[in-house]
Amino acid sequence: MSGAVSGALNAGRLAVVVPVYQEAAGITPTLEALAAQRDADFDVVFVDNGSTDGSADVIRAFAASRGLARWR
Repeated sequence: MSGAVSGALNAGRLAVVVPVYQEAAGITPTLEALAAQRDADFDVVFVDNGSTDGSADVIRAFAASRGLARWR
């Protein structure tokens, strides 16, 4: 892992990577399931592969509305 990436995540913690492509209409159940975990000691990294449907905006709005600062 490069220094830039490893510095962005908390060392020793779990990171969940979610691939995203054109998921604006269908990503909410995934976001809700991740947010509902009892053990919230993990980072979530969304990898958007060039979506043009606003997927990233949906994810950012969801994370911001719940104060999920460890979601990127």
